[in-house]
Amino acid sequence: MMMKAGKLDRTITLLRATGTQDEFGQEVVGTTTLASVAAEKLNLTLKDVQRAQLNTTPIDAKFRIRWRSDVTIKNRVQHEGVTYVIVAIDEVGRRSGLLLTLRAG
Repeated sequence: MMMKAGKLDRTITLLRATGTQDEFGQEVVGTTTLASVAAEKLNLTLKDVQRAQLNTTPIDAKFRIRWRSDVTIKNRVQHEGVTYVIVAIDEVGRRSGLLLTLRAG
């Protein structure tokens, strides 16, 4: 399945968790920007909502992006001021793209 550039009409920021130590030796957790990428925002289907209720993991958004090998569920996504936790990553086609299922938080 080919990714069509015209559908990638949103920009999301992929965030990576970082850990540093303060002057007292305690770990300070923060985030850095991994990349800003073009994305397609997908509507949640009834099946998505029902599946989320069965797993007790709420789903708030889904985005499709071009394939990246450095995206994991440890990353976060930021879009329009909302930071999301990645709940699931599904491969689209054969390394054509990624489908990110997200939960606000």
